[in-house]
Amino acid sequence: MTLKKRESQDAAFFADAIVGFAEELNIKVVTKSKSLVRIRFHSRGRSQDVDITLMGYDYKKRLIVSICSPAMVVVQKRELALQSALQLLRENSSMMHGAWAIQERAGKSYLVVQDTVILDTLDLDEFEASVLTVAAEADRFERKMGRDSY
Repeated sequence: MTLKKRESQDAAFFADAIVGFAEELNIKVVTKSKSLVRIRFHSRGRSQDVDITLMGYDYKKRLIVSICSPAMVVVQKRELALQSALQLLRENSSMMHGAWAIQERAGKSYLVVQDTVILDTLDLDEFEASVLTVAAEADRFERKMGRDSY
């Protein structure tokens, strides 16, 4: 099998597996493509998006998936304050799933909570824990900042 054919099959497997997990958990899927599944949570007048993307392969050729929720756009002229950045790094050491990171998307920098998992061995409980944790952490930060952008 050629690499291109495997990548195409893996992309289809990725989207179907993630949508299947979301449906089993009654989570709304708002976007589905070969490389992105976006789910959205609504609760108490707030919403939070979680983007699940196909990252690539690990050293054993297993599919790696990013489960990520944005908290804010990092404006270049007003960078994340040093004390805030250090606090987020400290929080990383106690987070059960995910970590704070800066992610580039469409020419913008975003502060996100991101978890990575091996799709080939991902089960429903691990998927649920990951998406709920990254969504809750990003929403907690947004609430602290007086926002609900994502």
